[in-house]
Amino acid sequence: MNYSIIIFTLLFCSNALSLTEEEVDWSKKFKPHMLDHINKGCPTNSQCSKELGLIRLQWENLFKEKKSPKEFNRFIKKNGFPLKAWVKASHSKDSNVISWHSQCETHRKEEINIRTAEIFHKKTFKENVLFHKIFIEKESGIQKYIVPRNESPLFLDGDDLYFTIEEAGSYYGLKVDKNNTFSIVQTKKTDHFVEATNCSEALKKKFVSEINDKNLYMFMNCRLIWNKKKKSYSKYITGKACP
Repeated sequence: MNYSIIIFTLLFCSNALSLTEEEVDWSKKFKPHMLDHINKGCPTNSQCSKELGLIRLQWENLFKEKKSPKEFNRFIKKNGFPLKAWVKASHSKDSNVISWHSQCETHRKEEINIRTAEIFHKKTFKENVLFHKIFIEKESGIQKYIVPRNESPLFLDGDDLYFTIEEAGSYYGLKVDKNNTFSIVQTKKTDHFVEATNCSEALKKKFVSEINDKNLYMFMNCRLIWNKKKKSYSKYITGKACP
């Protein structure tokens, strides 16, 4: 028995179920990428159009080819930043959304049905998307940052929030400024690490008031993050979707 044919058939059928007849060219011959998804560049078992798959493939290739931050930011200016988020199932087939089944058990309940998502974000934050947010206490008040799902910040430098992101074994820095604009930079380091702390009532109140869907997170937690420019720690709050 040829098990490779059986495995391919199961994967092919599973991916094809998320597509309409108009999206599938059944005359295609088998190509290696079809083991992951019928559309090249699309993640395995995702709802993902041919167009978004090709854009996502360009992004992945920037990592594989270890391109400069300048080339990444040129891509972002043209196509948007691939921002990891969530989406309600009712919007999972929107043209700007790639989505998967969430790993969070609560999200998969029929009455909730929240899916893991990725969008190519430009300037406007779409109302159909549930974005991951961090709220930081500052002297001027509480600052909201929209950040990639499941990513933890390294440090602040003034009003700029820094992360490290990885794809295909290559690491780059991600800067999110106070206007929630995304740009790629060289990887950054800090000797002052994020620490657990208690949440202030002001942060908890702000967090609850800003979350679009009460079923998105299982709990909230607070951390102290170092601000390089001010040489001091700030407190922030965020949510956790899964344990």
